[in-house]
Amino acid sequence: MAQKTARFILLEWLRSKKGRLIRTHNIEDEVKRYGVLAYNKTHNGSSYSRAFRVIKNDVALMRSHGFEIQQSNDPDSIEGTWLVT
Repeated sequence: MAQKTARFILLEWLRSKKGRLIRTHNIEDEVKRYGVLAYNKTHNGSSYSRAFRVIKNDVALMRSHGFEIQQSNDPDSIEGTWLVT
């Protein structure tokens, strides 16, 4: 089986979050747990954050995986917030 990169794991996690709001802490914490549980693969939170920065700026990549990310403004949070559609 091929190595599961942080980007691959994050793309799969994002697809599962379609229709939901995600925040920075979700990317750094939840995706780490998802990677271990789903793929028995450990990456650190920074790896997932770097992968997210690449993914959110690549519309073609997101569309090819069946979702898009839109920045959302949450007045109750200083944390980055996005809607996965």
